[in-house]
Parts: sequence; structure tokens; C-alpha cells
Amino acid sequence: MIKKIGVLTSGGDAPGMNAAIRGIARYAIYKGLAVEGIQKGYEGLINGESVPLNRRSVGGIIHRGGTLLKTARSKEFETEAGRQKAMAFLRQNDIDALVVIVAEGAMSGNEVYEHIHHYHAELNPSLTVLGYLQRGGSPTAYDAKMAGKFAQKAVDTLLAGKANVIVGLIDNHVTAIPYQQAERYIYGIDEEEYDLVHALGK
Repeated sequence: MIKKIGVLTSGGDAPGMNAAIRGIARYAIYKGLAVEGIQKGYEGLINGESVPLNRRSVGGIIHRGGTLLKTARSKEFETEAGRQKAMAFLRQNDIDALVVIVAEGAMSGNEVYEHIHHYHAELNPSLTVLGYLQRGGSPTAYDAKMAGKFAQKAVDTLLAGKANVIVGLIDNHVTAIPYQQAERYIYGIDEEEYDLVHALGK
């Protein structure tokens, strides 16, 4: 049974990351879970840099760009020794599941999945990917709303005992689908929207 989750941000920052952190922390606490914020991405996971998150600590961040938890690339996490250090930290801190919020510049979704699935087999990875096109700046109301919905779906998915899923938006519905299914999913193009973007971009 999951009692405590960790959350980290990886790659470049994007509008909505703080809103996602806030959403995950507050919704998980509402569901009776403890939440640990891992600072500086996978590098912080290796070095044991974390802070307990509570409702108050994530207050006032929903409108801010960037990530409260900071992010950093980690060459060490690409090594077996680095991953073992990260795993030891998770065990020592009784973290049962890890939510990784990924933005552009991080490992690919496939690499994240493989690392978590292979080296953290007892955890239930739940990936949340924020839009790559909306980099920098403060989140819009839409960003904040979607981040909250993604956070809710990620936590509910973990509590339902489902592992190895990606949380995403399909046909305007926030959905958690198995990673293998996400790889095969064919994304349709809204021709009308495409034509509009093409016309305005000239």
C-alpha cells in the first residue's frame, strides 16, 4: 500500500510545472499520503536533496513559472552506481512511488520509463509530460488547470495500483494509458486548426 510518494521535475522548466507540483502535493495529502519533493531532478535523488511538501509549502506557486523543486541534468544517474544511490535514497526515506514531471530537454519518455521500470521495479512510475511548446514565462489559467488535472490523474493512478503509465491529454480527456500503448498511439491532426496556424504563421 502506498503511504508516501516522491515528486521531481526533470529537464527544462515549463509553465505549469509548479502548478503540477502543487496539484500533486495537495491532492496526495487530501488522499492521506505524505509527499517528498526531490530537489534538482535526478541529481537531487542521488544526493538526497529533498524537502517534505505540505499544503502550505506549495501555496502561492501556481502562478509562477519554472519549478519550485529546481531541475538539473544528471550524468551520474546514467550510471549503475548513480541509480543505486538514488534507489537507496528512496528506500531510506520510505518513498513508495515516484511521480516524474518531465519537460523538454529531459530524457525521452522512453528513457525515463526504462530507468524507472528497470531500476525502481517496486515503484509505480507515473509520468506527466507538460507541453513542449509553451516554454518559459508564467503559466496561463489553462496551464494551471491542466496541471491540476494531470496531477489528480497521476495520484489516482498510483492509488489504484496501476504502474508504468503516462498521463496525457487524448481527445480533450486527461487519460492514464500504459506506456506501450502510448508508444503505438496515433495522434490525429485537427485539419482546421492546422490550416489556421499555417495561415497565421506566414
